[in-house]
Amino acid sequence: MALVAVAAWTANLQVLAATSSNVLQLTANTFFPAIHENSLIMVQLYVPWCKFCQALAPEYEMAATRLKMLSSEVVLAKVDCVTEDSLCDALGVQSYPTLTIY
Repeated sequence: MALVAVAAWTANLQVLAATSSNVLQLTANTFFPAIHENSLIMVQLYVPWCKFCQALAPEYEMAATRLKMLSSEVVLAKVDCVTEDSLCDALGVQSYPTLTIY
């Protein structure tokens, strides 16, 4: 019975993740305000072509959805280092994905 409930809950999370994102997409203009406005934020710095970033994306989204459902103060965000290359360079990103906590 518990396994059925967990499977149903996971399926619901996947549907929620597919319809809207609970991961904040940050840019150079929104990065610093976001880290100052949130008491705890984890930022994934990624590039779309990276296979490791692609593998992490659905798990990261599911984690963000779970945190939101739990009314957690922890926020998950991401920065596309192709479009925001100057920001990623300034942050010293050398490999992908890079996860940072602020």
